[in-house]
Amino acid sequence: MTLQNAGVAAYPHPTWGWTTSPDTDRVVHGVTICGTALDYRVTSDSQGLRATRRGPAADGSRIFVFGCSFSYGWMISDEDTYAWRLQAAFPQTQVTNFAQPGFGTTHAVVQLMEQIEQGNIPDACIFAYLPTMEQPFGHPDRNVANPLNIMAITTQVEFSEYLTRMSYPRAHLKVGGGISLSYVPMDVRALQGVNPAHIAVDTAYTHLVTRGLVDVIMELAKTHGFTPIFINLLPADRDTLPSYLRDAHGVKMINGVLPLQDADPHYRVSRLDIHPNAVSHEIYFDRLREPVASALTARSGRVATGSDRPFTAQDVTEAV
Repeated sequence: MTLQNAGVAAYPHPTWGWTTSPDTDRVVHGVTICGTALDYRVTSDSQGLRATRRGPAADGSRIFVFGCSFSYGWMISDEDTYAWRLQAAFPQTQVTNFAQPGFGTTHAVVQLMEQIEQGNIPDACIFAYLPTMEQPFGHPDRNVANPLNIMAITTQVEFSEYLTRMSYPRAHLKVGGGISLSYVPMDVRALQGVNPAHIAVDTAYTHLVTRGLVDVIMELAKTHGFTPIFINLLPADRDTLPSYLRDAHGVKMINGVLPLQDADPHYRVSRLDIHPNAVSHEIYFDRLREPVASALTARSGRVATGSDRPFTAQDVTEAV
């Protein structure tokens, strides 16, 4: 899975490690990705977060989206992302897309805790998940800062200019239980002469760390009263998180799996790039719409604008 130059750059962020181009509003014309020419609009705020609307946000319920380039909407227009579609479907809410290329569950926990500390309590949080893969691009590998994943990210042109100022948040299991966080420098020149075949990461450990991060999310949800929504975007045959969520927390992970790995251009941005296109994002939106409506109902029982009638799934409008 390769991140091609898509009209954005990566900039250092003090706690996330990096973020995409802040204060961006431009149309990218004629970018050729693996033989496919693409035109799309990229808009971001001062933190580099992808736009979910034009104009000011509604002063209502909050929906946070956490994930990686799949949820960011790599090489598709703002309006085609599932986060934008959710905002259009729930106009009385404020949808914030925190997803960034290369992020994992560790990043999501860091971002969520920051928002809570600032008093921005969500009503629902969507956690989009990439399970363990043959290559070290799944979220479990990212969660422990697998050196192979860092090496792959740092070869991308988007990260080249500010690499010496970037770090990678890494989650650890603490002795006695729980999770701790540290930061790994991304300027990994010491790894340049290392044969990737000689780097091995314990898959069982990456799964344990990921479970610990989910435990943190579930505890935050219990403490602050928001609904966590988990959606899996790739086959999880080698991953234990879906069963752990079900058995330990009684939460069913939404199946968002599409045949992205089958080189089917109907779902991918190009024949040789696995990132989901606008068709896939519309399907993600369809699978998330009812769970989000239910979460908002459970949170307040009222329309986010303050109406005195109950909030129901019928309040969901079709996304544009």
